This record gives sequence, structure tokens and C-alpha cells, in this order.
Amino acid sequence: MESYGATALPQVKTGNTYMANLIFHINGDMNTPLEFCAELLINAGYTGRDTASVAGHIAEMKAAGIPAPKKTPCFFRKDPNLLSVASNIRILDKDCSGEAEFVLLRARGEWFIGCGSDVFDKRVEALDAAKSKHLYPNQISRDIWRLADIADHLDSLILRSWIGKSRARLYQEGNLANILKPEDMLRLLIQDCGCEPHDGFVMFGGTIPCLVEGMPFTDCFEAELADPVRGRYLRCRYELVVIN
Repeated sequence: MESYGATALPQVKTGNTYMANLIFHINGDMNTPLEFCAELLINAGYTGRDTASVAGHIAEMKAAGIPAPKKTPCFFRKDPNLLSVASNIRILDKDCSGEAEFVLLRARGEWFIGCGSDVFDKRVEALDAAKSKHLYPNQISRDIWRLADIADHLDSLILRSWIGKSRARLYQEGNLANILKPEDMLRLLIQDCGCEPHDGFVMFGGTIPCLVEGMPFTDCFEAELADPVRGRYLRCRYELVVIN
């Protein structure tokens, strides 16, 4: 099966925790690898830039039985070992749903952007959003871009996702102008959580509303971050395999 994730290397010890190194490709160039060890993983939620967008996502989640957050945006710490590059995820049942997200990474003193997907269990999310984040991994693309290279047209980047094999159905589509700017998101994160970004920092930046009602289960999910200015894209694809 083709892998759309970064290549995993042997684990290294950071303090008392073992974390897996990943190899990313900058601008898709195999000759410019970036060795990365995640040390702090944050899932951001309800990060819409305008109140209407946030309200729409809250309504969408409520329809799936997930209560509204106490404040927006919200930030959840997640075990950095759950940053995954696998081409499939084993799940307990079909109550799971995926969403496309852009991902911020800090390495070598630089900021990078990738394409990723958060997978969550709707029943557990309805009971305890923080706990649900630890059930399944966060998927991320093999290729990444330097944030500085797209900073002047970041809002024009398009986030999309499809459900079903061979992109059977368009699930999400919208540009990053609908999501908080990275600098604003980081400022709020530091203000709310005291998390200072450093090398090894990863943040999934939240998502956009779905085009399909009910957040249906799919056995195949693909996310894409497209740059219409430079004519390129980042992709993250995986399959969901029920083990029960």
C-alpha cells in the first residue's frame, strides 16, 4: 500500500519519554530532508476567523451530539507520540470521523506548514473532548513547505478533503482566509496555555465546515492543502480499519 506519511526512524529518548523521529521533505524535494522529533503536540479547535464560521462548526458538532466548547478557540495538548505517518489507522468502531487541517511545525528555528488530519470518536468527544484526542493519532503529510515561502499568500491556500476510495465524495473545501492566522493562533495559545513554541512544536490548526451532513463514517480519508499561486499541493491520505 502506498504511504502518504513521513518516514519513521528509530525512536530517540527525550527526558523520560521515547519519541519517534520523522523525516519530512521540504517542498517535496527528496534531497532536502528534515529530521523532526515532536516534543509538544497541540490540537486547536473552533479556530474560524469570523463568528459565523465558528457558529456553523459548533452547530455541525452539536448535530453529531458533541456539546459546544466553553470558549473558542480551544487548545488540547496531545501525546506527541501520536503524531502519525501511517497509511492506515485501526479503530474500535465506525463512530469515528476525520477532518482536514493545516499543521504548523517548528524545526531548526524555522516555521513549516504541512497538511494533516485529526481523527476523533464522536461518542467519546461528546463525553470528554480532551480524552477523545488521545484515542487516535494525528496524521500528517510527508511533504511540508517553509511558512515564509507562502506567508504573502497564505489566505489563498485551499484546504480540501474527500471521503471514500478514489476521492469518491468531496467532504470539505475552503481557503485559509476562513481560519485564524498562525500568528494570532499562537498568541492565543501562549495566552491561554503558556505554551511557548520551540523546535519540536506541532499544532494542528483546526478545520473548516463539512459539505456533507452528519459526519458519516468513511473507510478512506484524504486531505489536501493546495497552493493556487505556486500550483502545488500537500496531501495526507489514510484508511480506517475497524478491528472489532
